[in-house]
Amino acid sequence: MEDKQKIPLKNEIYRKLIHLFAIVIPIIYLFISKPLMILLSGLFMLSMIELDVLKQKYKGVANIYNKYLGDVLRYSEKDFKKRKFTGGTYLSIGAFITVLFFEKNIAISAMIIMIVSDSFSAIVGKSIGKIKIFQKTLEGTLVFFIAGLLLILFVTPKMTPFPEEVYSAIIALAICTVLDVIPFNLDDNVLIPVSFAFFYSLFFSLLT
Repeated sequence: MEDKQKIPLKNEIYRKLIHLFAIVIPIIYLFISKPLMILLSGLFMLSMIELDVLKQKYKGVANIYNKYLGDVLRYSEKDFKKRKFTGGTYLSIGAFITVLFFEKNIAISAMIIMIVSDSFSAIVGKSIGKIKIFQKTLEGTLVFFIAGLLLILFVTPKMTPFPEEVYSAIIALAICTVLDVIPFNLDDNVLIPVSFAFFYSLFFSLLT
């Protein structure tokens, strides 16, 4: 959801549009096996980590990165000496962990929630958010939950036709929404998919 490090609304929208392009990750996973997706997401993660390392070590690489993507970076992300990873790298880490440890449909659902719900909540929180909850806004948090609920009901793949699975996903979404408001020292791109997938799996096993 929204970040306390202020960047202009226009740049926030550009950032989240780029974030939305990551929807190709769960879409690809719909059509390939888990072992192949582990390989692909692992390579993606390693490539993003390597890029961040190169930006930290070589000024030329950092300058090129800032030239083309500097407008959509948080202020802390622009200082490559202080922050090793950018949001895109954390997204790749969150995707890899989710693919590796959780059932296919749950992992796909978790990534869709992370990519779509977080994008819309950030834009709403940035543009009209007024009521602060720690580093977030109530408006952005409500949009996160509502968008996630709609995705669970109408978009995300299911393992069974039973309503208990939907209940499990909604409970997981509610917990994930609360956790995302709490100012943990953990990037949303990791916290959201991993926590959602974990609680989805837990309650699915308890309710079915």
